[in-house]
Amino acid sequence: MENIIHEAKTINHNSFLNHVFSTTEEGKAEILNVVQYSLSAILPVVLLNKTVQKFIPEADIEKSSLELLAEVFIQSVVMFIGIVLIHRVITYFPTYSGYKYEAFNLTSVILAFMVIVLSLQTKLGIKVNILVDRAMELWNGPGKEKKKENMKSMNSNNGGHMSSQADNKLLQEQGVHIWDGNTSRQFLDSRGLHHYREGLIGPGYGFQWRHFGGDYDKGGEGGVDQLSQIIQSLKDPVGRTSRRLIMTAWNPLQLDAMALPPCHIMCQFNVHDGNKLSCSMYQRSCDVALGSPFNIASYSLLTHLLAKHCGLEAHEFIYFMGNCHLYEDHIEPMKMQIERVPFEFPTIEIKGLVKENINEYEVEDFVLHGYQSHEAIKMSMVA
Repeated sequence: MENIIHEAKTINHNSFLNHVFSTTEEGKAEILNVVQYSLSAILPVVLLNKTVQKFIPEADIEKSSLELLAEVFIQSVVMFIGIVLIHRVITYFPTYSGYKYEAFNLTSVILAFMVIVLSLQTKLGIKVNILVDRAMELWNGPGKEKKKENMKSMNSNNGGHMSSQADNKLLQEQGVHIWDGNTSRQFLDSRGLHHYREGLIGPGYGFQWRHFGGDYDKGGEGGVDQLSQIIQSLKDPVGRTSRRLIMTAWNPLQLDAMALPPCHIMCQFNVHDGNKLSCSMYQRSCDVALGSPFNIASYSLLTHLLAKHCGLEAHEFIYFMGNCHLYEDHIEPMKMQIERVPFEFPTIEIKGLVKENINEYEVEDFVLHGYQSHEAIKMSMVA
């Protein structure tokens, strides 16, 4: 009996391996047919997708779920009919292996898979994503924001500006990498800063905020601490009404010494109704996909911090954008972004008592309430 069981296991084991790794003529022919079928299907599938995209309606988040379902159904029917026709065209021609394609076999699955994969970023895929998002919202409740932002990055970046940090390595030690591309050896050399070691930012934002016009090689000696002047004015009931509460990072005399000339170059603070603090910022160059969302969140956070520190109430952030640009690699991800439905924003709390010095606030002092996001959309920064 034991011999019989052993023989049966050996037979099953060998049969399984022979089935998966078949070296028979039929097995080899099947592999060749799969390769031939896949190559033959690429162009027809692309043409099918392009044709369907040309004539179907755009994905519109204002449409009802019923309308979107109807459009998805019609488009799917058209595409499946196209699959059948493409399959017939491909199987009409003889195979290189000499063995005929079998009906409804692995090659049919390959064709359907290719259509689905090549349709993910099309109008059909966008509509399906909208419907899935709505279904998930019904199940889990609504999200809170359009795009994930890294609170640690924003706090550390603001902290670097306020403490006049000019070294990206200090940010990297905190897990923040937004300056990596613009302080690389290659980028610094492209700016003519061959004498800078990799990671140096130079007399950029933080230096200008705290030592405007100062000697960079002497730690900012002789410079103007713009941020301290603004804090002093905001704490003064008379001084906070000034129309001169301006902080600028644009210093023409030191632009060539900066790893990157400032993009957000000037902000102005205004207090009205006695205690409501607003910040308006002008940005000369706006990377719409990656930079602008970060800048909006960063300056909004700065407004909350100054309001807390100076005994005021954060009111609003006003954004003036100069040259706005969208890099080619960001176009497809941004198409996905604009289809997402924005929800109620989260709120922020700065815990604890007011610190004596604004540099004393820590990342742990900042708490987001009611924050929930969609899945992250991957994009690479263009240095």
